[in-house]
Amino acid sequence: MILAETGIRGGEICGLRIEDLDLEGAVVHVRQSVWRGQLQTVKSRRGNRRFAISVELTEHLRAFLRSWRLNALGLLFATGNGTPWDHSLVRKRKFHPILKKLGIPQCGFHAFRHGNATLLDQIGTPMAVRLNRLGHAEAQTTMGYTHVVTEDERKTADELGKILHVNARNEEVEQFERRPLTLRIQ
Repeated sequence: MILAETGIRGGEICGLRIEDLDLEGAVVHVRQSVWRGQLQTVKSRRGNRRFAISVELTEHLRAFLRSWRLNALGLLFATGNGTPWDHSLVRKRKFHPILKKLGIPQCGFHAFRHGNATLLDQIGTPMAVRLNRLGHAEAQTTMGYTHVVTEDERKTADELGKILHVNARNEEVEQFERRPLTLRIQ
């Protein structure tokens, strides 16, 4: 649920700490990442960010924290011995088997970023908000994550069709009008 709503990177979710969650304000801070099981800084300057989360995700996180086990690093998700998760191993050992069981084609956690960017586009989220949530510096990068024909695009195509293809409709009407009429009298 966190990946789908936030669109954060796999390494970023593994680097989330309890102190990165402001559940009263419904905000998540992304301040670090994990690569091959090691904590590191985020991918870029824009990767260090904060953004709002939904009431539903906030409640989901509260429920999760009721069974959360303290670890030395304060990580939201940690191995049994308190070290950071390696998102590649979680993907291979946990996520892929779940997808297989559900009959869903195999994908990685990055698919959630693409899905999130697509949803943000569909609901008309301002580009500045999308850039911040995804940690991108350029709108072009964010748009590369968007994979559907939006309602605006569909409306635009339909309107262009009405304007540009009026001649084809006129020709059809003219052909119909040119046919000789025959009357049958019985």
